[in-house]
Amino acid sequence: MADELQLRHTATGRTIYVTSTNEAGLMWNGAAEVALVVADWSTYGIATAETPAGSYRYKADFPAGITTAGARTIDFYERIGGSREITDPLLTSKPILWDGAKEISLAANVDSTATETITIPEALEALLAIAGGKAAVGSGTVTYRKRD
Repeated sequence: MADELQLRHTATGRTIYVTSTNEAGLMWNGAAEVALVVADWSTYGIATAETPAGSYRYKADFPAGITTAGARTIDFYERIGGSREITDPLLTSKPILWDGAKEISLAANVDSTATETITIPEALEALLAIAGGKAAVGSGTVTYRKRD
């Protein structure tokens, strides 16, 4: 997969970077998911590229080194000075579900031809199980333990 991390900005020619934080609050530093250390902020950024140039669209690949499934928060920052700083403005945050190799798209896991009917509370329970990393998402199926 490529370009999983995308932002449409209001300006072109900016230096935008991304951070990835897992459910435990650990941040990707280019080699591992680690506890935040303010002095190490510059190591947490994933560089984006404005693609195509002048398009206002900034893209980056999700780090291949993150192979653990789960929910993550992707934060987009604009670098203001010569290096990444914890004071750089946060532009937006995006929650994602990662299966260890690719983003889990809820839309891709909905079978519009299914004949089974579930209630809205059942659908929400399934979505919460996926978001909480308590479900296995397969080919067109979601497996999780229902509440009693």
